[in-house]
Amino acid sequence: MGKRQLLNAEDVISVTDSDKICINHKTFTVQELLGAFFTKWFNNDVGKKWLFEGTECQYLAPGKLWKKEKLK
Repeated sequence: MGKRQLLNAEDVISVTDSDKICINHKTFTVQELLGAFFTKWFNNDVGKKWLFEGTECQYLAPGKLWKKEKLK
């Protein structure tokens, strides 16, 4: 397993439709995810999966290319 990458508020995350948890679209910023986290995260099984197992995603940081990672 590689080095952990910390994301910034303006970074963009893209997940599959089946991994949408608390936002109704599959592409969102880290800031949007954190805003929704506290109100909806633990209310569904997908959110619990993200917390304990992680989910495959792509992320895009300003000035960088898309990267594939596991998000936890």
